[in-house]
Amino acid sequence: MGWFKLRSTTELYPDSADAALAELLDAAGVDAALAKAEEALTRGDAPLAIRLGEAIAASSLEDPRLRGLMARAHRYLLENGGDQSFWEHGWLVTELARWEGQAND
Repeated sequence: MGWFKLRSTTELYPDSADAALAELLDAAGVDAALAKAEEALTRGDAPLAIRLGEAIAASSLEDPRLRGLMARAHRYLLENGGDQSFWEHGWLVTELARWEGQAND
């Protein structure tokens, strides 16, 4: 079937994952979403923490808790296998510097 993985009807339509995350964030609130992102990072799921953080950043980029979370999540990935690929490592280093810079502003 190629690109259709038979997991969701939404695979047949333009991706609206960002819109869905924005709706959930609006319903749950930034504090609850940040708490979930922190929980994800605590259990070692940095990609989920980053995904939630990116959704939060779309509306609350200036939140210092968000900036700290994103820096910690990128650092976690770097310290736990993020040096396997030249491109992955470069991206993680760049993002860590960006989020750490914002966290120190």
